[in-house]
Amino acid sequence: MTDTARLVESVKDHEGFRAEPYVCPAGRWTIGYGHNLEVNGLTGEQCHFLLRQGWLHLTITREGAEYLMGAQLARLERQCETHFDFWHALNDARQNVLVEMAFQLGFDGLRGFRRMLAALRRHDYAGAAREGLDSKWAREDSLARARRLMRQLETGVFQ
Repeated sequence: MTDTARLVESVKDHEGFRAEPYVCPAGRWTIGYGHNLEVNGLTGEQCHFLLRQGWLHLTITREGAEYLMGAQLARLERQCETHFDFWHALNDARQNVLVEMAFQLGFDGLRGFRRMLAALRRHDYAGAAREGLDSKWAREDSLARARRLMRQLETGVFQ
C-alpha cells in the first residue's frame, strides 16, 4: 500500500505546478501537476466540479470560440441529416433553423419538438412554426429568438 501523502508530495515536487496549460517535453498539452490533458482529458463531470468549486478558470479567444462553435454546428448538421428523413427537402434557411435549435437546446431537445418535426415532414411550414412557438422554449426561454427562427422556418427566408 502506498503512502498517499508522501506520493502526492513527491509527484508535486518532481512535476512542479503550472496553472496555465503548457506543452510538456513529450509534446503533450498538460496542466497543473503534470496532468496530461491529451491522455487523461477532463471529463464533463470533472470540469463541472472544478468550475463549480472555483478551482478552474477558463478563457477563450473569439477565434477559439468560433472554432468550437463551428465544430459543434457541423456535428449537429450531420446528426440532422442522418436523423430527419425530410432534411434534404428543406432549403438552407430552414435547415439552419433546426441546426441552431439543436445548438441551443441539444439534439435531443430538438427531437422533443415532435409536432413541429412532423409538420416539417408534411411540408407544412406554417404549422411547423406554430408548433415551434407552442413551447416553453418560445414562451419562457428565448421568445425573441424563437419568433425569429419560426418566422424563418415558415417563410424559408433568412431573417
